[in-house]
Amino acid sequence: MDAIATPTEPTVFSERQSFASNRIALLCGAGALLAFGGALFAASREATASPGSLISLVLLAAVAAFLFWGELRVEVRESALLVRLVPLTRQHRFGWETIRSAEARTYRPILEYGGWGIRYGKAGKAYNVSGPRGVQLEFHDGSRLLIGSQRADELAEAIRARLR
Repeated sequence: MDAIATPTEPTVFSERQSFASNRIALLCGAGALLAFGGALFAASREATASPGSLISLVLLAAVAAFLFWGELRVEVRESALLVRLVPLTRQHRFGWETIRSAEARTYRPILEYGGWGIRYGKAGKAYNVSGPRGVQLEFHDGSRLLIGSQRADELAEAIRARLR
């Protein structure tokens, strides 16, 4: 799962999604940014900043940055499906021989997976950043992965075309 396809290999399908298009994530990011500003102001007023306040500043800045600049990248190539949630994961490569099926579906991100990002739920693992549509992959080993997509039907068809 950690090999990366060659850069010269043609891409059949490509999609990039960001948390910025997700209103809930955008509100959380704005809240983290406001909290970061408040913590920074409080730390600047103290004669000596405590380690806890400095850690809080770093964590709030990281959350805000991730929600504003993080993105889900999905590529279908002739050799494999490539998925990466930037900046949290390395690129995952799923060879066609490992995938049993791919179906576009509507899902409920909060109820089924507990939200957006890299999530684990009763239905398996999910990589999603926005919206209620995705492609449910089922692997030959019985595991499942949902990949969120704004173009779920197109993604599922591109995957199925390579499974035949």
